[in-house]
Amino acid sequence: MIPNDDLLVFELIMSLIVQWMQVWFEAYPAEPLAICDAIESIVNLEDPRVTQHMRNMNFHASQYAWPFLTSFFSESLAKDDWLKLMDHLFMKNSEPELLLYFLGAYLLSSKSQLLQVGCVEDLAIFLQTPTAIPFKKIMTLAEQLHSKHKTSIFPGTFGQNLPVCSPETGSCYQSFTRYPEHFVSFQNRLREKIVNQEEEIQKKGEILVDLKSKANEIVEQEQKLRL
Repeated sequence: MIPNDDLLVFELIMSLIVQWMQVWFEAYPAEPLAICDAIESIVNLEDPRVTQHMRNMNFHASQYAWPFLTSFFSESLAKDDWLKLMDHLFMKNSEPELLLYFLGAYLLSSKSQLLQVGCVEDLAIFLQTPTAIPFKKIMTLAEQLHSKHKTSIFPGTFGQNLPVCSPETGSCYQSFTRYPEHFVSFQNRLREKIVNQEEEIQKKGEILVDLKSKANEIVEQEQKLRL
């Protein structure tokens, strides 16, 4: 694709992260629930049978949709189709939410397979099996869904999360403030708990060493009295 041009590859990857993946990190290391809910809403509005079936099987969009985004469709599309997807995304970079509608269209186009999913193993097979559906069919449906629902589902918040350099900040990164406070608070409490447990273990270790030392002293005193 881009032989011997590491700089261009780096720029493309950064473009993908900045333009399409910023909100993916809001709940890291958990899945971005807003993204998953948006995809589920797209599918549900078009064919409620699919989402209802997945709910009946106790599967959330984080399980049957999010994996496609984590691989950026590289495991589900043929190479030529994946390149076509990249072309569409970069050509329409002002509409980054199109990626979600493409995934919604992909799932709707694969509804016959999804409706046959009855267990974790079936879902794994679905996720790991490349599609035979023509790319043009999926993308046409994605554009139709985007035109139909873009004002009501996840409108325009893709580029507001990561601390990216801007003309106003110069070479300094902006402060990252759009993080989920409950996740950060949970991590802080967990770290505090670990620190407290380590301190308690250390104190117990010191007490144990002190007891062993005193026990040795008693043994030595007893041996001296016997002599």
